[in-house]
Amino acid sequence: MADGWYYAVGGDRKGPVEEAALRALTDAGVVQPDTLVWREGMADWEPAFRHVPGLAPRAPRASNVRSYPGAPAYAATGRDYHEQVGMGEAFRRFWSNYVAFSGRSNRGEYWWATLANVLISIALAVLDAMIFGVGPDSVGVLGGLFGLAALLPGLAIGVRRLHDIDRTGWWLLIGLVPLVGAIVLIVFFATRGENAPNRFG
Repeated sequence: MADGWYYAVGGDRKGPVEEAALRALTDAGVVQPDTLVWREGMADWEPAFRHVPGLAPRAPRASNVRSYPGAPAYAATGRDYHEQVGMGEAFRRFWSNYVAFSGRSNRGEYWWATLANVLISIALAVLDAMIFGVGPDSVGVLGGLFGLAALLPGLAIGVRRLHDIDRTGWWLLIGLVPLVGAIVLIVFFATRGENAPNRFG
């Protein structure tokens, strides 16, 4: 059967087989669409789907394009992890995700929310000075209440920002280390996350 089909399975060459037998092998799942086949007259081995009518090529798995097992590519998720948000939207998300310690927050969302909170804190400090006569070296009533209210969402967005660069939220504890901890966190928070899923979402 010099003109029969040869096929490669597990690195071994099988055959030759008649065309009807090759079809039977595809029906049985032995020969897959991307299984290499060859017969006399062909310049090189080619995928079976090019020579067996009705055998469609196998679609590539999205998991092959990410470093995390089973994680699809951004194109497959339709989510933009680098979404640009303004200060208003970032501030809204800051409060709407009050105790959301899961998920991710990108750089823009984190830093715009941080800037909004700093500006509000400055404005409240001015009001505390005008209304209560509180000096710049003390915490006023309004500023203190705002600080307490923003404590939990501040921790939550910090955890989500770390998740965005594929780090666990426990890294926030490094901030307890004087000077060095603050520098490390600033570097982390300024690092751009990948525009693709990771283990945190």
